[in-house]
Order: sequence, then structure tokens, then C-alpha cells
Amino acid sequence: YFCDGMDPQVEDMFVHTSIHELAHFVGDKPGGALPIVDHAYTDQARYDQLGHWQRLTNAETYANYVTDFY
Repeated sequence: YFCDGMDPQVEDMFVHTSIHELAHFVGDKPGGALPIVDHAYTDQARYDQLGHWQRLTNAETYANYVTDFY
């Protein structure tokens, strides 16, 4: 459970946030070559400017990918 602030949110936001946070744990081991981090979020202009490797190591990218099919 994240926090009380998630309660009034729509279900899609809860799913998106859950997947985003879980994505941090599917990359390389901590300190590894390609950890899944937060390079940019969807609502930031730089999100569309991420390079190939940044997209592959960005938690928001995985959350967007999964919730597009949810």
C-alpha cells in the first residue's frame, strides 16, 4: 500500500503507479549496469526526448507500456 493519498485516485492511476514502482525492481541488481530509474515522467517535456537506452531504463516507460493494454 502506497499512502492514503492514493485512495481517492482513479483505479488507472493506482495501477500505473504500482507498475511504475515495481519496475524499479526488475532491472539489474542495485549498482548494476542498467538499473530502472526515473529519467523522466510522462507529464514532462523531456520524456519525449529520451534516448533508446534511457527509455529502456525508465520506470515510467514500463508503466505506460503496460497501462496502454490495461
